[in-house]
Amino acid sequence: MGTDPPDVVRTRIFVASIEDWEEIGRARSEFFGETRYTTSMVEVRHLISPKILVETETDAVLGCAER
Repeated sequence: MGTDPPDVVRTRIFVASIEDWEEIGRARSEFFGETRYTTSMVEVRHLISPKILVETETDAVLGCAER
């Protein structure tokens, strides 16, 4: 059983360069649409690989959209 974007209650976005915040925010909005949740974006020195520029964590509550 999976969850849908309306079930999301929080995201955390780790970025290699905070200067990319607008582009990352646009991509996030395209995926989640009108879903409203808490989010934070944090610049980190580097991620596990130099090829990775963005890493996300998403918390969802199954059935949250039904409330």
